Amino acid sequence: MRHIVKILTALIMIIPVSEILAQGGVTEAPNHDVFERTENKNREVLDYVHVREADVMWHKTIWRRIDMRQKFNLPFYYPFQPKNGRKNFMTTVKEAIEQGELTVYKYNLMNDHFTEPLSIEEAMQTFTDSITRVDYDEMGNEITVREPVPANMQDIYELDIKEQWFIDRERSVLDVRIIGIAPVWHQPANEENPNAVRKPMFWIYYPDARDVFINSPVYNRENDAKRLTYEDLFAKRMFDSYIYKESNVYDRAISDYALGMEALLEAKRIKEEVREREMNLWEY
Repeated sequence: MRHIVKILTALIMIIPVSEILAQGGVTEAPNHDVFERTENKNREVLDYVHVREADVMWHKTIWRRIDMRQKFNLPFYYPFQPKNGRKNFMTTVKEAIEQGELTVYKYNLMNDHFTEPLSIEEAMQTFTDSITRVDYDEMGNEITVREPVPANMQDIYELDIKEQWFIDRERSVLDVRIIGIAPVWHQPANEENPNAVRKPMFWIYYPDARDVFINSPVYNRENDAKRLTYEDLFAKRMFDSYIYKESNVYDRAISDYALGMEALLEAKRIKEEVREREMNLWEY
């Protein structure tokens, strides 16, 4: 029996892993943990607390921007390749679109009310750009053709968030609900476009996407045994961002009337205004 074990061990050391995979000997990577992870496979989202129109004392729509390259936001950005059951945010979104689990809506600068759903083919086209290159036909004549260029996931590093803050008189709380998420592709400069292009791709209606995000694990910097999900990151506000627009009579962004330090101060003013609304709920 010992001789058989030694022979099998020697064969395993000699035969490359790739050959074992090719022969169907191994169908998936071995478990890297001391236990089987099942917590985030079948989680269900918690329903939002019902809010009556009559109980909303104050309401404000705010748009904010998340840069996934910032240190606090890195769980959204990494890993670029699926690793140990984790995928970055844009890979999760792309795969959910491909599998028909997530419907996205056309990005319209003048209309962000999610009125134009995209088909799977239309949505996948937003992950591809095209450039013009010179080619030659069968007669040797010079022609120009459009060549598709797929998006590099590292270049999709911004998320525009549309959310609504409100005061619920029934619960006496200031609450917030994320309405939509728009990924932004920063297309690098090329011969056709000498300057980098900032291209919003589409809108994700967040309430419908929660079922996808609740089962998508992310890195937990505090505890490897207790994984979080993208739903947890959004619900617990575990991200860093800055405000770039609030609802206003002109429907304009902060950058339309303030630049540089003035824009940062204006974003801070809006943030403090929302915070003061909560403080003014209480009397001593």
